[in-house]
Amino acid sequence: MRAGLLSGGLQPPLPTQATPAAAPVHPDGEGGRFYKIEADTLVWSAACPEGKQAAVYKMYRNRGPISWQREKACRFRVQREYEACAYLEQNGLATTPPLSWFYGRHADHGRYEILCMAELQGSEALTELVNTNRTEEIDFEKLFCLLRRMHKAGFYHGRLDLRNLMGMPETEGGWRYLIMDTPQAMIFKRDLFGTRMAWHDMRQISNYTHDILGEEASIALLQVYGMTTGQARKVLQEVKGGLVPKGLRNLMRFAFGIRSRL
Repeated sequence: MRAGLLSGGLQPPLPTQATPAAAPVHPDGEGGRFYKIEADTLVWSAACPEGKQAAVYKMYRNRGPISWQREKACRFRVQREYEACAYLEQNGLATTPPLSWFYGRHADHGRYEILCMAELQGSEALTELVNTNRTEEIDFEKLFCLLRRMHKAGFYHGRLDLRNLMGMPETEGGWRYLIMDTPQAMIFKRDLFGTRMAWHDMRQISNYTHDILGEEASIALLQVYGMTTGQARKVLQEVKGGLVPKGLRNLMRFAFGIRSRL
């Protein structure tokens, strides 16, 4: 696993605060651009620190002092995501290759942490395919087989929805699917099939397939994943019951975290 680069080491060029009147560009003028500009998050593209390839930087900024010290003492969010992506790569599961991670302070951004990832030209979020009426391009069976492999490797995603799954076009047609945005992920030493962790992941993704494809198609996909018809129908009953409340999600995450250390 590649080691992360800390704030005392190599630093990426930081963007200055973009103004609404001007299109945001990378300060080095290298053709980079911003993908997201929010009060607590910036995402932009530029050359990687070594200058050898295009990279995407995801910055969590304006961090409060309490959360900052807690993460500094334990593990930064970007560090967790870096390690999760590296684990996926090691197990042959496609993701955005992680390059490095950083943390520090900046006049425009306060306390920040940054994950640097390789930029994958041509990739699209699956939500973009759905929103542009290209749902038929998504091979959901292939996607659910990938999720079974992910759980077999002991990987719990924690926020498994179509926004965090991407497609990379393949030369012979179709898509290769990538697992993205993994700061909530946990790694276990066993196959997660049939566990509460896997159940929670599949319930999350089924929220989307149910809305897009309907109940029977969603049940069929859960069967492709490996569930029985009864188990799949139970997942869909939970989906129709509404989203899991935030307090319960936090409690589940705490319990899963304990299990991951056993």
